[in-house]
Amino acid sequence: LIAFANARNWTGDSCFPKHLTRKCTGKYCEVWVSSRRSSDEGKSWGPIVRHELGVLGAVMFDSTTGTVIAQFCRGTGNCQHNRTTYQIISHDDGITYSRLRPIDQFLTP
Repeated sequence: LIAFANARNWTGDSCFPKHLTRKCTGKYCEVWVSSRRSSDEGKSWGPIVRHELGVLGAVMFDSTTGTVIAQFCRGTGNCQHNRTTYQIISHDDGITYSRLRPIDQFLTP
């Protein structure tokens, strides 16, 4: 079981992991795509893993191949402007992930 979220800290919900450093400009801080894994159906969870700087879009799981794909964007104004869309892929149940891959060329406007 894998749970993905945006790790952030300016909303007052303490979602940003305390052991990680953060860079802030103005009232906003960086947002990171993060995840946690559970190997016992959610009874316990591993540590928070910070993957990439960006805002989480969608996470897909292919049950035939066991592939996890997380897509997210980087940009300004919560990805409303100057946006680039990326994805990372895992073939081992979220233990490791591929390098960051831009995918805008595959998307239609």
